[in-house]
Amino acid sequence: MANRSVARTRISLAWRGEREQTPKSPGPEHKAAHSMPWRLRGLGLCPRGIVGMTALWCGWLGQSNSHERREGRSDVSAGRVVRTCTLASCLVVAAILALALPAASESRIPEKLESRIVDLGTLPGGWYSYANGINDVAQIVGYGNIEGGCCHAFVWENGAMTDLGTLGGSIAYAYGINDWGQVVGESTSGTAWHAFLWENGAMTDLGVLPQGDFSYAYAINDVGQVVGGSDTVEYGFVHAFVWENGTMTDLGGLLGGEYGEGTAHDINNMGQVVGSSLTATREHAVLWENGMVRDLGALPGESISGAFGINDRGQVVGASLLGAYSWHAFFWEDGTMVDLGTLGGTQSEAYDINDAGQIVGVSNDSAGHWHSVLWENGQIKDLGTLTDGGASRGAAINEAGQVVGWSDVSPWDWHAVMWAGAPAAHDVAVTSASATPLSGPIGSRFTISASVRNVGTERATFDVEAYAGSVLIGITTVTDLGAGTATGVSFTWDTSIAPPEPLRPGSYPVKVIAVPVAGETDIRDNSYNDGTIVLSGWTRVKTFPTPVEVGANPMAEGVARGPTPIPGIGGTGAARTAQSPLDRGSRMVATQVVVFPPKNLPFRAAGGAGPES
Repeated sequence: MANRSVARTRISLAWRGEREQTPKSPGPEHKAAHSMPWRLRGLGLCPRGIVGMTALWCGWLGQSNSHERREGRSDVSAGRVVRTCTLASCLVVAAILALALPAASESRIPEKLESRIVDLGTLPGGWYSYANGINDVAQIVGYGNIEGGCCHAFVWENGAMTDLGTLGGSIAYAYGINDWGQVVGESTSGTAWHAFLWENGAMTDLGVLPQGDFSYAYAINDVGQVVGGSDTVEYGFVHAFVWENGTMTDLGGLLGGEYGEGTAHDINNMGQVVGSSLTATREHAVLWENGMVRDLGALPGESISGAFGINDRGQVVGASLLGAYSWHAFFWEDGTMVDLGTLGGTQSEAYDINDAGQIVGVSNDSAGHWHSVLWENGQIKDLGTLTDGGASRGAAINEAGQVVGWSDVSPWDWHAVMWAGAPAAHDVAVTSASATPLSGPIGSRFTISASVRNVGTERATFDVEAYAGSVLIGITTVTDLGAGTATGVSFTWDTSIAPPEPLRPGSYPVKVIAVPVAGETDIRDNSYNDGTIVLSGWTRVKTFPTPVEVGANPMAEGVARGPTPIPGIGGTGAARTAQSPLDRGSRMVATQVVVFPPKNLPFRAAGGAGPES
């Protein structure tokens, strides 16, 4: 998964349906309806949702006429509700009830993963939050309620949760984030729901497909391509789309034309898109690639499936219906779909996969408890919960193996969380690095600043190295840094002092490295790259009182090691040669040397010097 950030809050398949009402001022019922993704209310993770969701589906299926069911739409006086219905809808009520019930045990014995679970908190004044996506620098996106209102999208970074606002309405959900920090989701804009792209503090409306009314964006890759779904005519079929450079393109579906209904859930950095699309009788997991849509099928003997995540290796994960009541997570590669099993219950779904093949999702155990899980090396691992006996759900995973999702903090409220693995005794990290200025001529001074942290459980003493390209700028020692604490370090790069190899004009990427301490095993966060210093030609030129030019550089065929007297020049001040600091120890390109009248003044290099090309 290129962007490590795919939201699965209103998962597709037969349940893709309910689009929230948007009353002018959300009341308690509206807030309750948004207090958790309704897909999870069907999973039995919150007792209050079971009756409500069953009544909603039974009432809707019973009262809507056949035309409305085929078109997947319904109007309500309090606002618009747009629902997407498939032929699998008849299974939904039974599946919802079954998901809420304790399940029979399987023979698989899951591994309990010793991991840290970090409560990410809520937006100011809120009491619940959900994390849906994470990128490779641990920026996390999701949504939560705010004081006096419903839900706003947020980005969480370094302990701070920032409200991203809305498109002008009162509600916004963030689902995906790429490694550039670009965020996608959906928000109300007046009476409509529209997909958005948030970057650099501004939220942009991505619009809808032609003649459409609503849209939503689930994922963005590092190229900036966005995928999601939009209706194509008012209250009509939902089609998958890809948005790029201001243009939203209909991806089509398995049936083609107006009936090519589907939703895109994820996109990798290769531009491969996965999601679900309607067949003649069911909904199937699909892969869009090179302008074509491919049916990925379902688990053996079954006919309904949906794909939720894809990594840069083209490996796909999702869920497939087993019988009338049970969903199982699957892994798909090269035409083969494999059942990933459960924690011991009968249900599981897989939502995301990183390039190492680690898969995150949710499953129930033999007692009916729903937990976030990680599939790795053929094993399913329970990631645990914030509270004993509680529930949790994993939504996304990044390349460092960090998982985000949510866990309950009470029977009624949920918080966004991150599972970060068990804390090690010895573990140091670089958390930021920067340079100033970012450009200048050779001979300039540059400052590299960094923040380092001891993320282990024991005090640590370690070296920190700074580089500009392959040039080692310096080494400093951090002494006896306490567990969980951070400190700043800085380095000065004086480019008038030459390294062993000659400096040349060009770009020098900045990197800071915390040298691993004894016993450290996780070194993925020991280096930090940020910014590039651009060096131009060496031009140290100053104007002084009338100089006397003395001819060719005496260093042209050798190296001067200090001030060199020039015969025939009198006065009390010593003449100085213009030894270039660029290339000590190597042959220099000839230049002119300037000698000043008898004053103790610096020299001026009239021609400049540099390494021979």
